[in-house]
Amino acid sequence: MVENRIRYTHALLITALVLAAPGVASAQSRSRAGQAADTRSTGQDLRQVNWASVLAHDGHLTHLGTGDDVGKPDGAEPYVAVADVQGSGPEDVGGYPLTRQIQYGDLSGDGHLEAAIPLASGGTAGVVGVLVYAQGRAAADPPTLVAALAGYKMGIRIQNQRLWLTEPVYVGWEPNCCPSGSSEFQYTFRRGKLTVQGSRETGWTGAIEQTVDRFYTLLGAKEFTAAYELLGPTFKATQPFDKWQAGYAGLSSVSSAVTSDPEKSPSWVTVEVRATNAGKKQHFVVRWLTRYSRAGHHWLLDWPSVTVLN
Repeated sequence: MVENRIRYTHALLITALVLAAPGVASAQSRSRAGQAADTRSTGQDLRQVNWASVLAHDGHLTHLGTGDDVGKPDGAEPYVAVADVQGSGPEDVGGYPLTRQIQYGDLSGDGHLEAAIPLASGGTAGVVGVLVYAQGRAAADPPTLVAALAGYKMGIRIQNQRLWLTEPVYVGWEPNCCPSGSSEFQYTFRRGKLTVQGSRETGWTGAIEQTVDRFYTLLGAKEFTAAYELLGPTFKATQPFDKWQAGYAGLSSVSSAVTSDPEKSPSWVTVEVRATNAGKKQHFVVRWLTRYSRAGHHWLLDWPSVTVLN
């Protein structure tokens, strides 16, 4: 099992947790956010903060003991986890703070900076969380933790008064390296609330070839139901499942090789196919029209153009 892998069912699984401590808020879901204290301040510029000290002394965080940081990435701070979480254990948002990769920007629109600190897993899961801090209320006050979000292989940036978070999209059969797509959410921080303002999901063109390979592998294994799920609505409109499956009643073997570069031309992918069906050897080239399904969170083979070679 791939470490900490997050997969899709019907919705993206970024977790946003509510921090119960005074003056702290975090998102409970992508559509609802917790309350936080007023963070308008004249506190220390966050870009000048000693983050190692802030994290070590923040009462909202728990820390591993000395010697427990076996997987700590180079340049990261010791592992921290969010404490004081309603309804969840502290393991839900935690990781090694990457203080050299902090994103700064004015999320609240009040002229003061917020800071987004990535939390690394220490393994193949990459960045698995983010801590959002606001300036303290007075010059002597430390930064205040205002939100904590968990995820998987997260990309984090602050731009145009928005916190942008991206994550890979997996159906479940892809290798860990190669998700079918990615999802991006944008947050604002207004009146003490972290709120989702929009989202989008896009297909990763590098996953087209592996989708084609999977389709023909399933076909060769006669796993027709699973293979049919990778076909698009245009094809299915003319080839209902029973009719399509009947065409492979005598299939004994099939092999395929993608001969085009899907990343250069993602709308079409060319495949050379060899098969034995009803005792007859077949050799042909299929040019598939592809499309990304946001509902299914994977690529579809939507329509074929077939050239028979023998």
